Amino acid sequence: MLQDGVEQSFVAKVVTETEIQPAFTDSPAVNRLCRVPEFLQGTMHFRMSHSLPENTTFEFGCPANLGVCSLYIFHMHEPPCTSAYNGKFPALLSADGWTPSSCAPRFCDSNTEWESVMYWKQILGGTTTTPPVETDCLSYFGVFIAADGVICEENALQTVTACQSAVAAGAPCKWKASSEECVTELCNLRHVGGGGGNKPACKSPPNDAVCPASPSSPTP
Repeated sequence: MLQDGVEQSFVAKVVTETEIQPAFTDSPAVNRLCRVPEFLQGTMHFRMSHSLPENTTFEFGCPANLGVCSLYIFHMHEPPCTSAYNGKFPALLSADGWTPSSCAPRFCDSNTEWESVMYWKQILGGTTTTPPVETDCLSYFGVFIAADGVICEENALQTVTACQSAVAAGAPCKWKASSEECVTELCNLRHVGGGGGNKPACKSPPNDAVCPASPSSPTP
């Protein structure tokens, strides 16, 4: 992670639990992730400041000796209440080939849970990707990387036996019988009933969901 060309500090740790605390390197009002999905177990979580200044760039690299890496970015998502703090990721990442998913950790304190949205992308070993970022308003977010990903849609997995073997080995795949193909399925999406009525009000973000100003350039 670079800010104005300077690498920023982070703490990397393998995910082994359904809760991550602390979730950030500073001490924000909300500093815990809960309901971490099963497909993120064993991935590497990168803990950093809960808010990033503008001109921050994420650059993901997949080592050449690996076949594929799976990348995940998520952020607090209680629209429209949190829309001012999402770095415009809903538009930017989707346009850059990242797949959105409602299967994502939540931000939690002792009384409240805030929803989040996850974006997922795979890159081949020996390559890098720099997702588009507009971080003048990016607060309460997170990054996970799986360094031994599986491309469920690759030709070698397009039989029911091969696909199910990949699933048994921990790959986030599913055999789609209707089209006879192996596809990615991070988790079962939650279905919301359509019984009418007003949509519940969104939760306001924590009071420190603000984005720090980018440091000023030194005067010559």
